[in-house]
Amino acid sequence: MLLAREDINLLLAIILLCFTAGIGLIIYLMIYYSKPENRCVHCNSVVSSQSPGDIPQIKSSQLQTTEVEYNKEYQNQVVVSQELEKQKYCQFCGEKIVEGAQFCQGCGAKVR
Repeated sequence: MLLAREDINLLLAIILLCFTAGIGLIIYLMIYYSKPENRCVHCNSVVSSQSPGDIPQIKSSQLQTTEVEYNKEYQNQVVVSQELEKQKYCQFCGEKIVEGAQFCQGCGAKVR
């Protein structure tokens, strides 16, 4: 991953150069270059660097439980989506159409 530092604050660098006879600027640059590169070169967002040891380990029993919960949730979503597909809505106003109706109750348009 390509990383970069935050840009140098030029106004601060000029002020430090003028008012501290360059000593403040040297200290500022030392601090600036001692900071790690933690920004994306493309979007300039802060990237957190974690070593592989920092990543929490997941036990296989937790993974199986998560898979079961996911499968139940997925099945529930499939049932709900099938119920929604059975319901008809008016193409003009979006009102729910009662089964067997020939006209929309919301806008009066003819149901196809």
